[in-house]
Amino acid sequence: MSLTKRELEVLHWIVNGSSNGQIAAILGISSHTVAVHRANIMKKMGVHKTAELVVYAIRNSLVSVSLPKNAEVTAEPVQSPEEPDIGWLQ
Repeated sequence: MSLTKRELEVLHWIVNGSSNGQIAAILGISSHTVAVHRANIMKKMGVHKTAELVVYAIRNSLVSVSLPKNAEVTAEPVQSPEEPDIGWLQ
């Protein structure tokens, strides 16, 4: 899977949370062109949602992510329970 230079630029801004309109303004292209690039990137990566796109890009080192120095990360790993709690169904 190979992305063009422009697709990598668009991907960078997607990962940073920019909208198509914002990306268009930054890169000096139309929102429609950004949408086409986004669709091409997602097709090449085999993903269907922006969240999947971001995760794929980070996991495959297509982009780098840096947090502000004062950012606090509190996420914890998700563990599936041995037996799901279905009491609310009864």
